[in-house]
Amino acid sequence: MFPTAPVLDAWRASTAVGQMMAETQWVIALRLWGFAGAWSLPPGEAERMMSEKGPAWMAAWQKAAEAMASGAGPAVAAQRAALRLHGPARANRRRLVRGVVKG
Repeated sequence: MFPTAPVLDAWRASTAVGQMMAETQWVIALRLWGFAGAWSLPPGEAERMMSEKGPAWMAAWQKAAEAMASGAGPAVAAQRAALRLHGPARANRRRLVRGVVKG
């Protein structure tokens, strides 16, 4: 293994976390605009927003725990958790934007 591997792991983790944070900020903004009446939201969005949190965080925790149990470092565990949260956040952003464009 190259001596720079921990640095690359940290870089990959920070990139994954940054991408996940950008997607979640879009979702938060779209939902806030929707709740304020400036953006149309699908019916039941408030319930969906609350019900998706628990399962998403548990799945992210599981990915991080699996990485740590397999001997990966904390940076790899953080990356896998962030990637697990990034997918649903991206799907939410696309769904919220698509609903307005089509609606």
